[in-house]
This record gives sequence, C-alpha cells and structure tokens, in this order.
Amino acid sequence: MLSLFHFDHTGGLDEIVNLLRRKGITRSINVYVAKGFFEPRYLDQRSEAGRSLAERLGSSQWNMMLTKRSQIESLGVKFIEVSKATEVAPGVCATGPIERKFNKEIFQNSLKSIAKMKQEKLIGFQIVKD
Repeated sequence: MLSLFHFDHTGGLDEIVNLLRRKGITRSINVYVAKGFFEPRYLDQRSEAGRSLAERLGSSQWNMMLTKRSQIESLGVKFIEVSKATEVAPGVCATGPIERKFNKEIFQNSLKSIAKMKQEKLIGFQIVKD
C-alpha cells in the first residue's frame, strides 16, 4: 500500500520487487493506491521553491509515478486504485482518497523555509547504499 506518490514513499518500490524476485517470489504483487494516485501534479512556478524543484526535475510535473508505472508493472506489480475505505488484508484497510485541506499561506511559508535551508546547506539529500 502506498500513501502518496512522493519519491520518499515510492522510490524503493522497484528495488523491493526486485529483491522479492531474487528470493524466488514470482507471483503478482498487489499494490494499493488511492484513486487519483496517477494523476499529474504540477509545481507552483510562482514560488522560488517550485521553480527550483522544477528546474532540478526538468519538468513542472512532479508525479514521477506517471513515468515509472509501466516499468514497475513490468516487474509483476498490479496497482489497485481504491476510491473508498477498503479492507486489503484481514485487519488492514486503505482509506481511498483523502481531501487535502491546508492553509495556503502556511504551506507557502514552509516551502520558502525549506528553500532557504537548502540554500544555506542546512538540509540536503543523501542516498546511502550498502
């Protein structure tokens, strides 16, 4: 089950599937996502943070699962989109889509803070492989 399309939620999916394949698990793997998971999402180009991320991605469309979907499905993953609360295994439920409500001003200020911290090299991303 994937809660949202952000890379920190989806980035390792292909590696997990490949690991299962190396361990001899060959059956289809169901991955539950909320309806709308594969819709395009666009960065707000009016903000510095939005422009900066779009420049790094090479696109203002930032739902990378749109481009990775067919590659992951070719590994034997079946994406199942749920539109309402659904039990996916005994005692495990997916909620389906959840309406996002946020204060736009607070959200924009958070993006500005993140951009400033990155500029001042207070935060960054590091990929660690063992």
